[in-house]
Amino acid sequence: MPPDNKAADNKAALARAFLPMAAAAFASMAAQRTCDPILHPMALEFGVDEAAAGWSIGVFAFAYGVAQMFYGPLADRHGKLQVAALAAIACGLANVATAIAPSLELLLLGRALAGATAAAIIPQCMAWIGDTVAYEERQETLARFLLGTVFGTVAGQALSGVFADYWTWRASFWLLAILFAGSGVILWLTKLDKPAAGAGRVSFSSSLRGVMSVPWARLVLWVVLAEGALVFGALAYTPAYLIERFGVSPAVAGTSAAVFGLGGMVFLATAKRLLARLGEHGLALTGGLSLAGAFLVLLATPDWRAAPPAALLAGFGFYMLHNTLQTHATQMVPAMRGAAVAMFASALFFGQALGAAAGGWFTDTHRFGWLLALSALGVAALGWWFGRAIKRQAIKAQAGASASASSPSH
Repeated sequence: MPPDNKAADNKAALARAFLPMAAAAFASMAAQRTCDPILHPMALEFGVDEAAAGWSIGVFAFAYGVAQMFYGPLADRHGKLQVAALAAIACGLANVATAIAPSLELLLLGRALAGATAAAIIPQCMAWIGDTVAYEERQETLARFLLGTVFGTVAGQALSGVFADYWTWRASFWLLAILFAGSGVILWLTKLDKPAAGAGRVSFSSSLRGVMSVPWARLVLWVVLAEGALVFGALAYTPAYLIERFGVSPAVAGTSAAVFGLGGMVFLATAKRLLARLGEHGLALTGGLSLAGAFLVLLATPDWRAAPPAALLAGFGFYMLHNTLQTHATQMVPAMRGAAVAMFASALFFGQALGAAAGGWFTDTHRFGWLLALSALGVAALGWWFGRAIKRQAIKAQAGASASASSPSH
């Protein structure tokens, strides 16, 4: 197929798939964050402490991370959008099970199933975008796709808190079930993608070895693991911290934390200009410093009304750093893009599960301030270090390209 025709076909495919992909991503991120503001009422109903209720966050993240090991090779073999669509439909059923759970144990089982099925959606949609969109346009396209995840973050935190105050905390799981099932069916009906050439012969272990054999891929995976632990260990328990320290309602706490998503929208609205001005290394550094500043504001403030501006700054910084990581994830092993992006998501959510477990301990022992301080130090160092690594990688790539161009052709 001539390049111009292929580019036109890719644009048409992206236009057809983009909205259902973004809707499924919205539901996936809302499911991830929907328990943050309802840990307190959930703990009261089941007669447990908030650390026990907090496992509803941890098991989702852990199952999400483990499931990535299977989705990457599966999607490369059978088609990324098809796998994402079927997983979204299954996640709708898992959220029904969560909504009707009569005990904490069964609710945790439903959350684990929801995490395991939601796991395919965002990574495989990103990988499909990587297959379809040229690298020079990919960061902007991924930023637009991220709007779905940002809106999901806002809705998952804000609406579940409002439902808990004025109806029931279980209502958010019913809404998620509808969103997952609807977007999954629509995405399935697009029938756009095809399996990668030769993917049927690649096993999971081969994919794992192939990705981990690339030094830059290993570095990106370690960075996103640390990012997940440092950022979401603090953010997951921020609503509970606001309720306990300032006596605000779940709706106020959830809405305050949901401003994190608005910070992401600010970044996405300015992403193209920021990338042109700061470069990828500058985005990573500035993102880490912005996150650190937000955590320090939460640590020092004597008034809950400082929480929304801090959450706005945290969202702006996180999406600066994370969008840069995502762009590199789609390109770190192009021949096994589905597996590579799945492993990226796995590392992120393993980090989140570790962060949620640590955050529960800090919260229950009334040391949340220490968690904020350690997270601030960690994200500042991470952004600085990854920014330097990007510069070194760019210099290395440029030197390799120059060497290839100057070598005699045979």
